[in-house]
Amino acid sequence: MRIVMLGHSNAGKTTYMSMMYQYMSGRKGHNGFRIEASDGSQHTRLLENATAISRGKYPDPTSRRDTYNFRLYFEGRQVSDFVWADYRGGALTERSSDEDMAALLDDMKQSDAVVVFADAHELATDPDSRRRVATLTVLLQRAIADQHKATPVVLAYTKADLLRKSEEWSVAVEPFEQVSRALETSSNVKGTIVTVACGQRPKAVHVPVLWCLSHGVANKIAALREDVAYWQREADSAGKKASISNSFKSWLDSVESERKKQLRYLKEAKERLAQLEPLLRPAEKLKGTLAKAQRKDGPPRAFRKATGR
Repeated sequence: MRIVMLGHSNAGKTTYMSMMYQYMSGRKGHNGFRIEASDGSQHTRLLENATAISRGKYPDPTSRRDTYNFRLYFEGRQVSDFVWADYRGGALTERSSDEDMAALLDDMKQSDAVVVFADAHELATDPDSRRRVATLTVLLQRAIADQHKATPVVLAYTKADLLRKSEEWSVAVEPFEQVSRALETSSNVKGTIVTVACGQRPKAVHVPVLWCLSHGVANKIAALREDVAYWQREADSAGKKASISNSFKSWLDSVESERKKQLRYLKEAKERLAQLEPLLRPAEKLKGTLAKAQRKDGPPRAFRKATGR
């Protein structure tokens, strides 16, 4: 599974990744789910950043783009690999070209999930920030409209702990209102809006990643079920054609008999079923975990008052 992360250099992406990883890679993780980096150097760097953040030292805004290779575990057993990629390119700048935008749209179409980070505090306090995020909102609306599969998309407002009043949130969310409505109404995406705090008291840092993974696992289950049904139908069809005369003629012609086809198709169905069954319990647990997290770590009252959500 490939998750694309979008957002300007000051949106708190580096801080988010560090705090999310510290929380999700801990001994307990979250409700039996843990995340581990495949690259030991990334594991070390993310945890070092998180330790510094917990002491009040935040990483400087950067244009550096990273790709993280992670593994998701449930109760000690690996569930899935996934890639978390920070988008490289100029499509989010005011001087972005048509080529930059086309490349990003294509990258989003090829991805399995998208997480967009918006700096809530900057949007509420800096009038120029509305102009800077204009390209991002246009891209998002186009990407949502162009999706041909049920793709998980998260709009994450970072630095949510710095906004206290509904009036501040009204200003902060206004540039993304059309995007928010599209996330809630589009049949092309599985969207959600999350308010995240990544400071010394992090909140809801696990929700964006688990939202994407939950739908990713669900999509994988659906695909495997389709495969099982397909190979079972093929096996049933071959079984109806199987006979002693068909086996003898196939032997003479040096071709695969219907009986051998039936056995091969049944083996394919069995292999897909073996991949499917270990995913069922983690998928159900992920779904319940998200529902609980969004109740417990949902948006602050001021956000709900400002948006009606």
